[in-house]
Amino acid sequence: MQIGIDNSEVIFEPDRPKSIGNSVTLPRNLRTKEELEDVALSITEQVCYRLRRNGLLANVVNVQLRTKDFVDISHQRKLDTAVSNTKIIYRHGKRTVR
Repeated sequence: MQIGIDNSEVIFEPDRPKSIGNSVTLPRNLRTKEELEDVALSITEQVCYRLRRNGLLANVVNVQLRTKDFVDISHQRKLDTAVSNTKIIYRHGKRTVR
């Protein structure tokens, strides 16, 4: 008998993610509020898609910005109801950084 050898099939089941986020490094500095909102909406859409794909809901929205001088600014907001809706999360994200 050999100890430590097992010829049975390995079954891998990945864990569900505990959080879902996304970030992007832009090729240039944003100059207007509209540019920032466009990027934020795109990121929100990606995150919400992944939430729905994994059968998850968000109950906290966190927004982090990094300035051209590499200073991080981060704010978060707890939601009243857990959601995966892009419009709702985007709206709360905008309120978080005001």
